[in-house]
Amino acid sequence: PRPRLERARRIGAAEDVFDVAGDGWEKQIADGAFDAVIDVAGVEGMEDRLIRALKSRGRLLLIGGRFKVNYTFNLGQAHEITIRQNTGYDRDDLTNLCRLVRRGLVDIAPLLQEVVPVTEAQRIYDTLRDAPHELSGTVFIWE
Repeated sequence: PRPRLERARRIGAAEDVFDVAGDGWEKQIADGAFDAVIDVAGVEGMEDRLIRALKSRGRLLLIGGRFKVNYTFNLGQAHEITIRQNTGYDRDDLTNLCRLVRRGLVDIAPLLQEVVPVTEAQRIYDTLRDAPHELSGTVFIWE
């Protein structure tokens, strides 16, 4: 039921994963438990919880797209946190990844779901818009 999580575990990219549904957050995430929190989900309304999970002078990294970030300023100030934003990746990241793949240090094969001709781009982008959870790694063939 959670293919992305299983894939991440298989390639060694996930060690601890917390299911925070229901009261899972309160049961598993203690205030001040982490030096850094990386949020790649972008769920609105989670910002204060993420900040509370940080130790004093911790770092909150917000990766990828989101429409709005809203947190209690005094909560962040009291913790003296640092908030960083980043796109998912940039051209330099892609260059470095290609170098690591060529050296055999990173195996991306388990991450790839589809290799399709670029003529299928509309279908892929429609899926990305309408049902992003159905996509994983997609490679376009530009021939």
